[in-house]
Amino acid sequence: RTPNFVPRRGPVVPNYIAAREAPLLFMPIRSAPEAPVLELLAAVDQSEISELKRDFSQKTLRQWKRAHVPHRSFTVVSHPVPRAYRAFQKHILGTGKGAYLEIRKTLMRVYQVPLRPDGPGSDWTAEKQKAAFLAYLDFVKMNLAQQTAIRVDSAWATQSQILQGFAEFATPDFVIRENSLVTDFAMLARSVGLDPPEVSLGLIEDTISIDAIYDSELEAAVRAVYQRDYMALGYGPFQSAG
Repeated sequence: RTPNFVPRRGPVVPNYIAAREAPLLFMPIRSAPEAPVLELLAAVDQSEISELKRDFSQKTLRQWKRAHVPHRSFTVVSHPVPRAYRAFQKHILGTGKGAYLEIRKTLMRVYQVPLRPDGPGSDWTAEKQKAAFLAYLDFVKMNLAQQTAIRVDSAWATQSQILQGFAEFATPDFVIRENSLVTDFAMLARSVGLDPPEVSLGLIEDTISIDAIYDSELEAAVRAVYQRDYMALGYGPFQSAG
C-alpha cells in the first residue's frame, strides 16, 4: 500500500466556471488545461469567454443547478508529466506573472534547485531545464509527504486528492482526459442535447518543450512523486499515455 500523507483538499467552489446558457459546469484542476476548456464552454453558447459564469458560492451554485436541468459537471485531468511540467514552468522556473517568488527563493536556498535568481536567460539549455525540473520534483515529493515547511499548493497537489475534494460538495459527472478533450467535450455536449462546438484549439507553447527533456529518467522521477495518480487515473508512460 502507498501511504497517503497528502492533506485533504476540499472543494474550491469559487473556481468553478459555467457556460453562459448551456447547463455545463467546469470544475478546474490547477496545472491541467483550463484556457482551451473555456474556449469550448464559450463556443457551445456562441458567446465570449468573458461571459462565462464564475465566482460561485455553494448557495449560488445550488441555485444554478436548480435553474439548469439537466446539467452536467466535468473536470479535465492530465498525464502527470505535462501537468508537473506546467506547474514548474508557471510558478517556479521564472519570475514573471504567476511565479511563487518566495517559494522559489526557498527552493534555491534550502532544496538546491538550480534556478537563476532572475529566471532563465538566453543561454539556458535543455540540460539545465531538466536538472532544475528534476530537483523541483524531489522537492514536490517531500512536500506531498509533508516533509517540508512549505504548503502543499493545488498547482502540484495530486489530481486524485483534488478529485476526492470535489466529492465533498459534488462529484463531476465526467472526468475528461487532456489528450481527448475535444472529442470528450463533444460527447458531453450531446449528453445535454447540444451540438458540439466547432473549435480549433491552439497549442500552448512552453519555453522549452517537455519533449526536449523527456526521457526514462524524468518519467521515473514523475512517477515516484505521482504514483497515486498513475494508478488511480490509469496512466502509463507519458509518450504512450492513454
